[in-house]
Amino acid sequence: PQAIQKRLNVAVQLVLDKSRSMAEGDKIFYAREAAKEVVRNLKEDDYLGVIGFDSNPFIVQRLERLSEIRYSALERIDRLFPARKTNLLPAIDEAR
Repeated sequence: PQAIQKRLNVAVQLVLDKSRSMAEGDKIFYAREAAKEVVRNLKEDDYLGVIGFDSNPFIVQRLERLSEIRYSALERIDRLFPARKTNLLPAIDEAR
């Protein structure tokens, strides 16, 4: 018999730029929509965290099992709006 391979659960930490430059050309809209699509397509047993950043990083959603946070993560991602300068490196450190 053939063995069926299951996809292992994954942990995804999204890092979203919400600096002032994201206001140009609806960039923030597309970034939010892409992030929400990731949330919608992960399995219930996967883990998700979201870090937002402008001049400083901040936690939008702590890394938790998606079955517990899917709807709150979608709402929190929608609340991101462009402000301040861009400083990516501290956000990458926070995500790690």
